[in-house]
Amino acid sequence: MTAKPNPPVHRPRRSCLYMPASNDRAMAKAAGLAADVVCDALRGTGLRIDQSDG
Repeated sequence: MTAKPNPPVHRPRRSCLYMPASNDRAMAKAAGLAADVVCDALRGTGLRIDQSDG
């Protein structure tokens, strides 16, 4: 008995778009893009993230 080869697995590509959060025009455009994920790059924007509990 001969084993059948496995059919190719369909793995859809995922997209992640990194963009500067300081660019208002780019942030507005990101809402209409076909990216799966949009990551706002906060580095160099002057924004501060406070991770304290209180």
